Amino acid sequence: MGVFVLPYDLLAPGVTGLGRLGEIYFQLPVAMTVGVFNIALLLLGLAVLGWRFAASIVLGSLSFPVFLGVFEALPQLSGLVEDPLYAALCAGAIEGVGLGLIIRAGGSSGGSDVVPIILNRKFKLPIAPVLYGIDTAVIALQLPEANLEAVVLSALYAALYTVVMNYVLTLGTGSAQVFIFSERYEEINSRLLALDHGTTLLRGETGYFRRDCRLIVCVAHLRYLNEVKRVVMSVDPEAFMTVGSVRDVSGRGFTLRAEHLSKE
Repeated sequence: MGVFVLPYDLLAPGVTGLGRLGEIYFQLPVAMTVGVFNIALLLLGLAVLGWRFAASIVLGSLSFPVFLGVFEALPQLSGLVEDPLYAALCAGAIEGVGLGLIIRAGGSSGGSDVVPIILNRKFKLPIAPVLYGIDTAVIALQLPEANLEAVVLSALYAALYTVVMNYVLTLGTGSAQVFIFSERYEEINSRLLALDHGTTLLRGETGYFRRDCRLIVCVAHLRYLNEVKRVVMSVDPEAFMTVGSVRDVSGRGFTLRAEHLSKE
């Protein structure tokens, strides 16, 4: 924000956008305005949701305006790139990584996140639409002082940090769900279990001949997908197999520590 967004007059969302409005209309320092709003929202969260919630956002709420002021004040960091397009790209990439890491760890940066969370806890309103509405309103208030170039670059910056954030959130968690139809399911199942892949056997019925059959369901990390397919094809080259992408998997072997259990 302090190096790639504010110096190039890009439209800023959230509390930073409120700080920019304070600078535009009242000549107030952005970092100071952001600090005041963050402290006010922190106290609001403490009063409405309790100290546990406040404790989860206190670090982000207090450290962000401090570091924003520091980065803005360092002359070595002003004008790092000449083209505002590069500034928008750098801002989107860095913010996407940062927000993705925070959300992935179950944290919150505080600031404008507080209001949607309060409305969700008290009135069951969905967080994302409320947050987008607040950011849209803050950005709209900056439009009178922005030119077309700033609007276009700001849209690019917002789109990029959304894409990068989603990528960071799902990085390393991609898995595949494999459905295996084969008359030699027992051998395939044994081979997959020997390679430490969990399986589930489902009872089914073929659609044409109405014969009873077994279906193997196996969920594996993407890096092991080819291994699973090779096992199936080596046992039964005529096996029917479908592979679906799974973005999030919870349970033993994924979010919980793997355990090797005895059958006895």
